[in-house]
Amino acid sequence: MANDIYYANTSLLIHGNGLDNEAIFSDSSSHNFAITAHGNIKTSKDITLISTSSIKATGATTRDYLSVGNATDLQFGTGDFSIEIQIYPTNFSQDTFALLHKGNDFLLYLPDSSHINLFSPRYSFNFSVSFSFSVNTKYQIGVKRVSGVLSFWINGTKIGADFSSTHNFDGTSQLLIAAYIDSGYERFFIGYLSEIRIIKGMAADLSAIQSVPFNSKALDIVLSESIAPTQFILRLYELITGAYVQSQTLTAGSYTVSVLNNNALMAVMMPVQGDVWKKSTAYAVNDLVFPTDPATTPYYYKRINAGTSGTTEPTWVTTTGQQCNDGAVNNAWECVARLTQPITQSPLIPV
Repeated sequence: MANDIYYANTSLLIHGNGLDNEAIFSDSSSHNFAITAHGNIKTSKDITLISTSSIKATGATTRDYLSVGNATDLQFGTGDFSIEIQIYPTNFSQDTFALLHKGNDFLLYLPDSSHINLFSPRYSFNFSVSFSFSVNTKYQIGVKRVSGVLSFWINGTKIGADFSSTHNFDGTSQLLIAAYIDSGYERFFIGYLSEIRIIKGMAADLSAIQSVPFNSKALDIVLSESIAPTQFILRLYELITGAYVQSQTLTAGSYTVSVLNNNALMAVMMPVQGDVWKKSTAYAVNDLVFPTDPATTPYYYKRINAGTSGTTEPTWVTTTGQQCNDGAVNNAWECVARLTQPITQSPLIPV
């Protein structure tokens, strides 16, 4: 990644950007690890930390967290490493707020609103420093080990005393984000997270975490396309790795899209044209559908009058603005336009 001196050593990089209320997460490191979403964890535009959205975790009720399978690049051994994560806590009502957990190797967590800890069940140490956290406030958390010395950093400032550690973190457990789950004991983070980065073999300069997060910058690209649907979902992917970058909903036209990625991108524009029509199904006004045989009838339709669809498929009209019946509902559907295939543009070079 251009301008990022740590990218070659970055084991994991999760920006947390995407559409509002979406459960799609990606690793923007060169490893492109699969990220699994659990519970109701979603991207959210309620709080934006650096990216266009953040990761919203609501805690234990729905058991919200992300997981990444074990890999050697997530095993630190005895060498240098650093962990960075942005948080925006919204609740401190329990005794442990887990940020990152990797089996018996380590647990990065907030035991309360006055401390941050790095705990190793395997080696029975608990590196703890004092700091006053508040709800509904953004913090940039960093912990690193350099030449056997651990240190905590918050908002670009070193916090508390150093801690000596030459422990071998080579465990094979999966990595959990926003959760601590072990032998029936579970604790979860409540709030928003973003820009999660793990570096192995060296450590980032955490004094720069506040002003230059990950040496990324907002870049602009221009996308222009004229299509029949009134809305489409724009998804951006890295052209070389295929890693998902971000998504947003737009109407057809020309846009400047801000991205936090310096690499060549591929844009996929997916028209919003609804789902395939289903029989005996309740439809609300403005629902969108297309026929079960779109090759023969390549159009999509908007619901005009609410009601339940019939047991046989409507006789679809093919002129924009015309209406057709569906079961017992007269003038149920209105023809909107011809179906449009997803549109791909690449390469796109941020400038």
